[in-house]
Amino acid sequence: HPETEARAYWNGRGNSDPHSAHVFFLPAGGLVLGLSVTTDEETNWDRWVDKLKAFAGTEYGYWAGDSPPENTINAFVAVAQKRLKLGAAAPDSPHSSQPD
Repeated sequence: HPETEARAYWNGRGNSDPHSAHVFFLPAGGLVLGLSVTTDEETNWDRWVDKLKAFAGTEYGYWAGDSPPENTINAFVAVAQKRLKLGAAAPDSPHSSQPD
């Protein structure tokens, strides 16, 4: 992600999900966590997002595919709120493709 102050990636050692984990430190002090999973079922994507949100203690999160997170905390929250209102597979969402 070009706008992050720093980022880190970890690859899983087994063949199960999550395949990898990602941490992005945003310039304004935000922290974005991500997971890459191999499953192709949206209900599983939702489950992984719920697990990650519970782990992080946040109410904001969504699944996306092959796209970096937003550059600011406000932009991330706005996308997460829009996705919640429209549903995870909203066709007009820029993040309605395969998960990372």
